[in-house]
Amino acid sequence: MNLLCEEIKKQRKKLGLTKKELSKLSNVSYNIINNIENKKNKNIKSIYLYRLANALKIEYEYLLKVSGKEIILDKVRKKYGNFFFK
Repeated sequence: MNLLCEEIKKQRKKLGLTKKELSKLSNVSYNIINNIENKKNKNIKSIYLYRLANALKIEYEYLLKVSGKEIILDKVRKKYGNFFFK
């Protein structure tokens, strides 16, 4: 979970975005983004990871892995194939 928090924060800053800007780009609330970056959100919905990955220009698959949601990764692949993955 710590790696996920650090990656999101690092990429947001690399792109020069504020949390508020990232919130608008990703359609994920400011509070959720703030809680993720401050390691207060232990169970992040995979849809939020998908939206954040797109806004931050990182691979969704990578965010699933660093969040510890590999099980979801397998379920998504079975249901949708590689539609969500590059």
